[in-house]
Amino acid sequence: MMNNELRRMFETVLTAPPPDTADIDAAVRAGRRRRHWRTAAALLSSAAVVAAIGVTTAVLLPAGQRQPAASQAVSNAPAEGTIVTDARQILGTWQTTELDGQNVRAVRDGSDQPLEVRFEQTDGQLRWGANDDVNYHSGALSVSREGRFRADKGTVTLVGTVGHGPAYLRNPEAVEQATQARLVAASPTGPATLLLLANGRTIAVYART
Repeated sequence: MMNNELRRMFETVLTAPPPDTADIDAAVRAGRRRRHWRTAAALLSSAAVVAAIGVTTAVLLPAGQRQPAASQAVSNAPAEGTIVTDARQILGTWQTTELDGQNVRAVRDGSDQPLEVRFEQTDGQLRWGANDDVNYHSGALSVSREGRFRADKGTVTLVGTVGHGPAYLRNPEAVEQATQARLVAASPTGPATLLLLANGRTIAVYART
């Protein structure tokens, strides 16, 4: 091949327009779009299957086996015992077992008596009484049909002679501060239990003697 012919051939190649890649680029973009939509559809399909399984399980499981939401479980949690709406439900002597969460079952007053609270009815009048370390506190008592518990601050009588000071004034104070009483029925393993509450919080616990 002559030099002139080689030169003409190179000039033709160099001056020729570039090949059209528009169709190739469009095909690549279309393929990417199809792959993206296939992935999104697969994810949506999986989510739908999981949701359907959850709904089916909730429908098929007995009500007792369904798991409630945490907030619902808390809001529906029943309070311990039943509200006392008649003072006759709690008449008698109760040993104090807890005061503000502290175990006081073993505590004795100056007369070697355990901490107690008593609810009595004399001549048609309801009264309460409770001991501290050396004294006995007593006053009027009322319980409404709506469960409103009220113990009036009453008299203080010295009954002990060997006390260590009024270290357990909290025993009568809890009765005076209570706004509700709840009664837990006796069980085969223990006596009935009385709870005194203030502002919805248990402040004292007693066992029937």
